[in-house]
Amino acid sequence: MEYFITFINDVATDLFYDKFYINGRDLFLRGGCYEFYKIVKHFEPSIELYIHKSIDHCAFLFNGSLYDSTGIISDTNMYRKANSVDLSYIEEYFGISFINLHLSSVIVDEIENANIKQFVYEKIKEDKKLK
Repeated sequence: MEYFITFINDVATDLFYDKFYINGRDLFLRGGCYEFYKIVKHFEPSIELYIHKSIDHCAFLFNGSLYDSTGIISDTNMYRKANSVDLSYIEEYFGISFINLHLSSVIVDEIENANIKQFVYEKIKEDKKLK
C-alpha cells in the first residue's frame, strides 16, 4: 500500500501542482483526504473509511493498518470508523475547494488511461500477502 500511496501522490502532483503549488501528498492533507480515500477505494474496494476524532481528517483501514496520503498512521487511537452521519458530513464539507476539479475521478481516469491498472492491482495483492 505504501508504494500505491506514493504513486497516487505523484500522479496528483503531476496533474495539479500548477493549480495549487503543493505536492499531491500535501494536497490530500489540506482538504483532499476524502478524495484520496475515493481513489484508493476505486482500486481496493475492501478498505474502510475512518475519521479523526476532531472530524477534520479522514483515513482508511487496509489489512489492519490505518493510512492516509503520508502512509501508515501510527496514532490510530485518534481515529474511529466513520458512520453514515460522518459520511454525510465528509461528503458535504471535505474538499469543498476542490469540488469543481473532481480530483478523485481525474486521478482514477489518469491511472485507468495509462493502462497500468493491472500493475496497481498486483502491488495491492503483494501488500495483502505481506500482512
